[in-house]
Amino acid sequence: MSSHRDAECAFVTGRRGSGKTTYVQRAVERAPRVIVFDPLGQYAREFGWPLAGDLASLHRLAAERWRSSTPWRLALTVAGDFDAELHKLSVYLWRAMEPYQRGRDRKKILLIVEEMNLSVPVHPLPKGRRGFMRLVLQGRHRGISIIGVSQRPALVSADFRSSVAATVIFPLGVEDGAHAAPLRPLRRWHRHARGKSAFAELAGDVATARTLAS
Repeated sequence: MSSHRDAECAFVTGRRGSGKTTYVQRAVERAPRVIVFDPLGQYAREFGWPLAGDLASLHRLAAERWRSSTPWRLALTVAGDFDAELHKLSVYLWRAMEPYQRGRDRKKILLIVEEMNLSVPVHPLPKGRRGFMRLVLQGRHRGISIIGVSQRPALVSADFRSSVAATVIFPLGVEDGAHAAPLRPLRRWHRHARGKSAFAELAGDVATARTLAS
């Protein structure tokens, strides 16, 4: 398991109390920059992470810390429309991390997506909301690592699950285990072939926040 601990993109699943959070926190300890997309507000409530309620607020907090030599962590908890808000965050991070790809900034960032079934659901998303999958497929080139977390793997996008570099499965609930047959061979760590096709260029901009790339 240790040989895969630095996978660029991982999916962590298991029932409540199975060890998911402890596992994710170990990854957080090694990351210089961390943002969690946290629909239920767990990270601010339980771990005291600075909390933003929208992308503009998150940008203000990130801009204050971006070039800090001290590791930092931020939580984004929005009121709803989770797939759209994750898309906006993903576009924002894609642009903010452009200097990494150009060799001007060597610090990576870790994006944690909690309760993935709410923002990366099993049903197809509109074409204008595929920013997160762009990070999954191409984000490693810009120093963006991703950990997706869910208690309900059967309700998470199959595109995401088939594109990650590693999957970690803790004990599942009875209902989830019964619907997770495709995941059973992936106990602990398993390498996937990375998706070869990239999503089309994203249209539009994030009007509420300026990029950190400048």
